[in-house]
Amino acid sequence: MDAPPSCVAVTEIFAPLCHTSVSKTCRSISFEIRRAASFARGEIGARNRTLDTVKSQLEDENVLLKSNLSDAIDTDLTDAISQLTSRQAAYQASLQLASVLFKTTLLDFL
Repeated sequence: MDAPPSCVAVTEIFAPLCHTSVSKTCRSISFEIRRAASFARGEIGARNRTLDTVKSQLEDENVLLKSNLSDAIDTDLTDAISQLTSRQAAYQASLQLASVLFKTTLLDFL
């Protein structure tokens, strides 16, 4: 069953208006989607830049900590041998002095 002629005429009159309204709504929705996507890309870019900065700072700190650890653990071999030799000589001298002091007896004082 077909619609009465008066209904068909009304539909034909409002069809372009509905199409225009739908078209405007679609453009508006499309614009809002592009705006939201642009905002999201900006937000992601800012967060990515922050992460890159933090990563760079952590890498720099890691290098600094490794350098400090190396300075604390590693030893200059020539310096260590020199200090050992010096301390051994001082130890030997103190042992000789102690042996001389302890060899004294009462007769040595008389």
